Amino acid sequence: VHGMLGQGVLALAMVLAYLSSPGAQRPPVVLPAVRSVRVLPPIALVALLLQLFLGASMRHLQVPPTADVGAKIPQWALHGHVTMAIIAFILVLLAGIRCGRVTEVPAVRILGKAVTHTVGLQFLLGIGALVAVLLRRGELVPWWEAVATTAHQTIGALLLALTAALTVAARS
Repeated sequence: VHGMLGQGVLALAMVLAYLSSPGAQRPPVVLPAVRSVRVLPPIALVALLLQLFLGASMRHLQVPPTADVGAKIPQWALHGHVTMAIIAFILVLLAGIRCGRVTEVPAVRILGKAVTHTVGLQFLLGIGALVAVLLRRGELVPWWEAVATTAHQTIGALLLALTAALTVAARS
């Protein structure tokens, strides 16, 4: 619960900010190929929520490393998080690219482009964070691991919030 609540609150705040913005107050627009614009963002959002659960499980259920042995991460969480990272990356990228091409609704286009760029950065940070965690030996957390994992978690929260806002914007 702790690993997911903060990011969920941030996503809710982003959705509420969008809903109270002038862009959300516009009259509905009929979009070409509306089905993919409306369907892809919520699917991507569900994938990100599942990915967040797996990442939080991986982080909070691991046995910290000792001087001789690296961290012991539950295999189901590790494999699930890595596999879901690929699935979520593809779904979020597809949603972002598709919505980034919508010219009729500026908010959908802007959020789509933001999601597209953010998911790429998040994927790279995820690789860096995983390598940092798996290579560490010893109980002290080196600064580079703290930076990699914190950046990955922070950008993940931003990606979840942007995707939640995109889901709402694409459906209104």
